[in-house]
Amino acid sequence: MAETHLSHLFAALAAANEFPTPETITLYTDGMLRDRIAEAWRGMELPEEPLAAFCAALEPYVGADPTETLDELRREYTRLFLTPDRLLYNCQGPWTSKKQGRANILFMVNEHSTKISDFMHSCGVVKSAGYNDSMDLVENEWWFCSMLAEQPEYLTAKGVDPLSRLDEFIDTYLKAWLPQFADDVAAVTRVPYFAALARFQADFLELY
Repeated sequence: MAETHLSHLFAALAAANEFPTPETITLYTDGMLRDRIAEAWRGMELPEEPLAAFCAALEPYVGADPTETLDELRREYTRLFLTPDRLLYNCQGPWTSKKQGRANILFMVNEHSTKISDFMHSCGVVKSAGYNDSMDLVENEWWFCSMLAEQPEYLTAKGVDPLSRLDEFIDTYLKAWLPQFADDVAAVTRVPYFAALARFQADFLELY
């Protein structure tokens, strides 16, 4: 896979998973998210079917009213992932802990999240000052993949192969939860976009 296209795809997937804001909603309504993902996907010459299914879920937002789109996506994101009565965790550590039947779900300090943070730290990635969210949020995991796919010089200068680390991270961590997470999202969401996004990520990991 061409590393530039791969990095761009990871960055677009990260943006697609973030909580929508007035500043980012144009990614949907102007078609930028659809176009960025399609360009990267086709640049890697991946099968068209998964892309077509995801673009079909994005299409209703292109040209739609930004305020209405923002309201729909934020309400569903909040219902799924944010409230105390959230239906799902979109952080790998808490999601894994829940799957293991643990009643006391902890963010950031559970063993799964700690391993992911340690892996990122080993590649020179640390939390910026004032950032209080979990490093194992799904979007942060994709941003991390995007960074590695760019083959940063600070890693190669140390004799570290970023693409090998990328493969290790995807095989060890992302594939361990995102395919099942996709099934979970599809089972509970009321908005087709969220199910399509989750499935698209799982389809990509199956192809990777």
